[in-house]
Amino acid sequence: MVARNTTQARVAGRTTRCTTRHTTRHTTRHTTRTHDPDSLPSHMITFNDISERKEAERQATALLKEKELLLREVHHRTKNNLATLSSMLHIQALNSDSDAVQEALSQAGDRISVMMRIYEQLTYGDSVEEVRLASVLNRVVNDLVDSGSAAMLDPVIDVSELVVPVRLSVALAVMVNELVVNVSKYGTQAGELTDRTKIKIQIDSASDGKSLVLQVSDNGPGFPPDVLSGERQGFGLMIVSALAEQHGGTLHIENRGGGHVTVTVKRGR
Repeated sequence: MVARNTTQARVAGRTTRCTTRHTTRHTTRHTTRTHDPDSLPSHMITFNDISERKEAERQATALLKEKELLLREVHHRTKNNLATLSSMLHIQALNSDSDAVQEALSQAGDRISVMMRIYEQLTYGDSVEEVRLASVLNRVVNDLVDSGSAAMLDPVIDVSELVVPVRLSVALAVMVNELVVNVSKYGTQAGELTDRTKIKIQIDSASDGKSLVLQVSDNGPGFPPDVLSGERQGFGLMIVSALAEQHGGTLHIENRGGGHVTVTVKRGR
């Protein structure tokens, strides 16, 4: 008996589409090449019908697109409702004779506008479930400067390309809004109307990769002793502290050549 030295080589498969008069079938094709020294080389071609898998993938893709369209519509309606509510509060503020009432209503309207910016990006942005912080925070701070709420500030925003879930983005945007307004109200030097107070807003990932660190600093007079000691806390800092706690984080304030606020929050909450 003579032993034959037969070798086989399998050629990588590829997906093809076969169309008949009525249907289209998707198949994978694999070619196996056999070489026998005593005969001519031969090839064996194997076809596998994967039409059902392709149809399932098509349906899954269609469902995802439908879900995205529905979410964008919900975000769009939420944005419009928030814009309407914010406008109503600002109109009511203009009709009040009390300066305190005007300020309270205007600030409430600004807080709602912050949330509106989040849903605006969700409506027109790349994702319906995550938010690019840099884009949102730039809009929030610029709105405050343009509206006059932070007209005497010279802001610098350093947030890189962080992308976070919706709930966390709302909290961070509201916190930035409160801290910027605080600096505008209390962090400017009295009587110095020509020099704008510098404020830096920075958000970075913590070293553990599980948290974000928000830092807001200015070159103003800093926090008074009773605020640093915790004896007194304004409404803005109360909001920031509550939001930080909701997201598993902490609030720390100090003076470093001006006011300096550090907020740490968990990314996954």
